[in-house]
Amino acid sequence: MHGGFGLSLQPVSGISDRADDLDMLFAHVRGGGELGSGWASAGRGQRKRQALDDIGAVVRHESACRRTVSLMGTSHGGWLALLCALRHPSLIDRVCVTSPITHLPAYLRSDMGRKHRAEFPPEDVLDQFDPMTRIARATGVVPDLMIVHGAADTTVPNQDPEAFAAAWRRAGGRCRIVRHSGGHYGPTDGEAPRIVREQRSFVGVDA
Repeated sequence: MHGGFGLSLQPVSGISDRADDLDMLFAHVRGGGELGSGWASAGRGQRKRQALDDIGAVVRHESACRRTVSLMGTSHGGWLALLCALRHPSLIDRVCVTSPITHLPAYLRSDMGRKHRAEFPPEDVLDQFDPMTRIARATGVVPDLMIVHGAADTTVPNQDPEAFAAAWRRAGGRCRIVRHSGGHYGPTDGEAPRIVREQRSFVGVDA
């Protein structure tokens, strides 16, 4: 999933190379660009909850069909995946996010965050959309989580994956961080095969 900035979702993960025993679903949610500018604006700013509602509808449908559900998202999609997992924890088995926003207020204080402020919810509801705040209040079931983090990421700055992972574990979930030396848009060519292997193993492709 991505669901933001009016961008059309592209299948960028190498996980699907040989995923014969998995159904790979690419969730087109409001805020993305798949169905035009009206579709994008319907999930922007104060309407961001509608993007989250769309992902939740997919998760509930798959769960009702007795499928085990894992969520994957990158950047804005990683942020939505975390929020969806915290909203529907009993319906989700695993979450694998790459370069996610884990602390929304910190991101919005950055130059990049200020530039894209209109994409995100208003200040009076910001806590509801901040994964760090939500995980600190979480009780009960928490899915397993993998965070893929690039040391040279300047697109989603001011994030602390270690602090978020620690909060996730305190809430009762397992979390691992997979690091690489690349930036926001992925690891270096030499590191990419390792990252894909880690992701595939985590979501069960090679189990």
